[in-house]
Amino acid sequence: MRINRAPADLAKTGYQSNLTLTPSQQDLVDRLSQGLRQLKEMRCLVYGVTGSGKTEVYLRLISEALKMGGTALFLVPEIGLTPLLSRLVVSRFPGLVSLLHSGMSAGERYDQWRLIHEGHSKVVVGTRSAVFAPLNDLRIVIIDEEQDSSYKQDESPCYHAREVAWHRVQQSKGILLLGSATPSIESYYTAAEQSDVPSFCLPERVESRPLPEVTIVDMGLELKRQGKYTIVSAALQKELENCMERGEQAIVLLNRRGYSRTLLCRSCGHVFTCPDCSVSMTYHQQENRLACHYCGQESGIPQACANCGGPYIHFSGVGTEQLESIIRSLLPNARIARLDRDAVRRRGVMRTTLFSFAERELDVLVGTQMLAKGHDFPYVTMVGVIAADAGLSFPDFRAAERAFQLLIQVAGRAGRGCAPGHVVIQSYYPDHYALQFAQKQDYEGFYRREIDFRKMMGYPPFRNLVQILIADPDQLKAARAAEKIAGALKLRINRTAAGAGPVVLGPASAPLEKLRGNYRMQILVKCPPGYSVIPALQDCFADLNRQKISAARIHVDVDPLSLL
Repeated sequence: MRINRAPADLAKTGYQSNLTLTPSQQDLVDRLSQGLRQLKEMRCLVYGVTGSGKTEVYLRLISEALKMGGTALFLVPEIGLTPLLSRLVVSRFPGLVSLLHSGMSAGERYDQWRLIHEGHSKVVVGTRSAVFAPLNDLRIVIIDEEQDSSYKQDESPCYHAREVAWHRVQQSKGILLLGSATPSIESYYTAAEQSDVPSFCLPERVESRPLPEVTIVDMGLELKRQGKYTIVSAALQKELENCMERGEQAIVLLNRRGYSRTLLCRSCGHVFTCPDCSVSMTYHQQENRLACHYCGQESGIPQACANCGGPYIHFSGVGTEQLESIIRSLLPNARIARLDRDAVRRRGVMRTTLFSFAERELDVLVGTQMLAKGHDFPYVTMVGVIAADAGLSFPDFRAAERAFQLLIQVAGRAGRGCAPGHVVIQSYYPDHYALQFAQKQDYEGFYRREIDFRKMMGYPPFRNLVQILIADPDQLKAARAAEKIAGALKLRINRTAAGAGPVVLGPASAPLEKLRGNYRMQILVKCPPGYSVIPALQDCFADLNRQKISAARIHVDVDPLSLL
């Protein structure tokens, strides 16, 4: 007798939906249902404000696909989105749903894969790797929060779930539906400029609920009033207290794990960095350890500075672990939990915490970006964002876009029920355009500002990027290999493209110069649309191989989403 190891997220639920679609939702369902019946591959973008009912549209379209005898794939960017979403999908399609993600045991994944392969499961919910699920007659693939970088695998083999999904629906004559309240600049540009990629807009929240009111707090002024150790502004504290008095729920986001992000010596300024990575180690109070969030190396807490021997070790910067203790002191009667990668290491913790919050057994959730997307908690009326500008200083042309998307997404968790929502964003750069457009929740305005910058600087969608990373434990060896590769590539391109082809930038040290014991050099190739740089790369590496030029690792990433 065969017994299937079913994930707890697929447990039966009594939840049922009798929602009435808004005119915009109904029009969208009707038009895409007609597209499904035409048996012609189609790629489309669905965007709209947070809380506009995109998930309900997805479920109606999955139902249409099943009525036609087909199957459906529903992808989400985070494992944290699967527990509540799975419960919702199972309630609509009982006995037909499978789940696939890396948080499941090997046995559970095997049993789910077999059920899909044998045709018992018609709907698959999962993260990036679920795009390879063995579904037959795949009629619709839904990629929710399509802008999320989690859909791109940066390690070999590099792939983007969106492109794999598009190849799959082309084979089965289905629909690829990209959904987001904040589409990537590239996806929005493609939908606006190409007639064969239609876009559909959901311009308002269901039941005409208002968007949350957003306040930006200038932390520079706040520190002058409250003192230099201020973490939670007076405005945010007051809103949280009022929220608790009303018996409602709140989310506080800080996109930094740990207790303190840096240890430094006050005598000489030495920062305690990871010996294998060019990043500072983060202090975790619960385990009383320093940890590198890139390679995972851990160490104890030093009693003296490794540089000068001084005893004045200072913990600098705030992470979610410290923020949780601060919120507990400000709201002593509130029921508070934390959700970040450290808090959910033990299996089942994430599911239990999210379900407890959904059942109103918790009042406040403190956490990282895993709280920002996709969740629908109708009693959340208050959202606070600490260090909203933390990502703006990253050496990446997408830094402003990512900050804007994160703020819009987390703000959208507030006011999804009957009560209106309030959002407080704390920043040292309150006038930055990403924050200003996020306050207005104006995607179109941000897009127009950002697309002008991309065009002027020659970044996607106006140019395609290829990143070549050369890594080696020997810094000199990495630099020499990078010089040879860049020189050969420039020579090959100049010989064939005659000035109208790609531009080769570098080599230069990568922003994260050392990672996991390897020194990293970076070459960036900007290619005109439609130009394939692959033949030039193949010839270049063939020449270098004959010259016996090598490094420990050479990694080529087409259309990279991170340049760190």
